[in-house]
Amino acid sequence: MTRLWSLNASNCDFGGILPSSIGKLTQLAQLHLEGNRLSGPIPMEFENLDVLTDLNLDNNALSGPIPHSLGNMKKLHVLSLANNQLTGSIPQELSGLQDLVKCRLGGNSLEGPVPEEICSLNLLQLEVDNNMQCSCCTGDN
Repeated sequence: MTRLWSLNASNCDFGGILPSSIGKLTQLAQLHLEGNRLSGPIPMEFENLDVLTDLNLDNNALSGPIPHSLGNMKKLHVLSLANNQLTGSIPQELSGLQDLVKCRLGGNSLEGPVPEEICSLNLLQLEVDNNMQCSCCTGDN
């Protein structure tokens, strides 16, 4: 299954910890696991998904910090981690995602400012919580 390029298991009521073995699917371009009951941290092994363009893990129960290694996913266009239980700050490394156009991080327990460099990306959508300091966010973030 290492040739799998798209995995959509959205709204399937899956529960449990997000398996680190997904990091072995090195040809994966799209990963949609939103709307499940997945818990635990986002595995560090996701850094191996270097051709991933679309990562949607919205509406689960994922916890812990956003891994700095997600900044290694240089082809990422969509990063959607909204409505989980993620904590900590937004990693500075995400500002290296030059192809990113949509970044949804709201509905978590993230703190601190949005890194200034993220504001310089050509984002069409940046969603963070209202309590976060953001120099480029307008309206309801």
